[in-house]
Amino acid sequence: MENRNKTLNETASQELVITRAIDAPHELVFKAWTEADRLAQWWGPKGFSVRVASLDLRPGGTFLYCLKSASGQEMWGKFVYREIDVPGHLAYVSSFSDENAAVVRAPFSQAWPLEVLNTLSLTEQDGKTALTLRSVPLNATAEECKTFEDAHQAIQQGFAGTFAQLTDYLEKANAAENISSTPKNKPMATVNPYLNFAGNTEEAFLFYKSVFGGEFLAQQRFKDTPEAGRLPEGDRDKIMHIALPIGNGNILMATDALESMGHQLTVGNNFSLSVNAESKEEADRLYNNLSEGGKATMPMQQAFWGSYFGMLTDRFGIQWMVSFDEKSQ
Repeated sequence: MENRNKTLNETASQELVITRAIDAPHELVFKAWTEADRLAQWWGPKGFSVRVASLDLRPGGTFLYCLKSASGQEMWGKFVYREIDVPGHLAYVSSFSDENAAVVRAPFSQAWPLEVLNTLSLTEQDGKTALTLRSVPLNATAEECKTFEDAHQAIQQGFAGTFAQLTDYLEKANAAENISSTPKNKPMATVNPYLNFAGNTEEAFLFYKSVFGGEFLAQQRFKDTPEAGRLPEGDRDKIMHIALPIGNGNILMATDALESMGHQLTVGNNFSLSVNAESKEEADRLYNNLSEGGKATMPMQQAFWGSYFGMLTDRFGIQWMVSFDEKSQ
């Protein structure tokens, strides 16, 4: 009994506990922790960008991501999910990893635990969320446990920046999704275009990024999915999913429609993407950039219904409508 009590006391001393009161519904906070497009907008230390390689939200599933510093240094990490209880509980094992999700030592310390068990608890309180994150070394040596315990204060400071990013994201998400802190209000559905390309999604989205700016919210390749083994070698590096914010809460998403997976793609004229510019000058810029290498089907002009309007087909066969409505300004 004495040894058992000693073990429990040691575990308690090694456990890191972080609490926060967050001005957002706990359903939204849970989504922010478990959806790739949302995690890509806040996860990681302050000053780092994050790229989501894959996310499989199920017990035994993995969240694999890459952190990149302003100087270009990259660090890979992963979660392996243990318990998922929507929308109030999440347990996962976090580790540093390589790009193939193999566990590696932390780049800053050879004595850092290879695995850390994290338990996230979310409780609703008057439309807000009480968040508790508990972290403790898993299968660790005595030296690793002590290293983790000695770093508690530094971890708290690091998470202060991370939670500041989470707070900023949730504030924007509340506005974009019309979710308030009052439980009676329900989130409104959003509609975003999803495009299929014949193997050149990456080229197309690098072009769109040059037009709209911003950073990719998610970028996952087929080689990172369970389907990788049955695909030809040349198809494994193709894009399984990619997402790019293009302003005012809109997100452009796409995939490579591979023939090796049974898809037959016809790039045709059955849809267009509509962009509403903030000014006449911006409308001209978007139109000129998008039509580069493509076809201008209707030059920008004053339409009979009052909008400044034009249509084009870009060099990838996608049709666009660009407009600016002075009456809405």
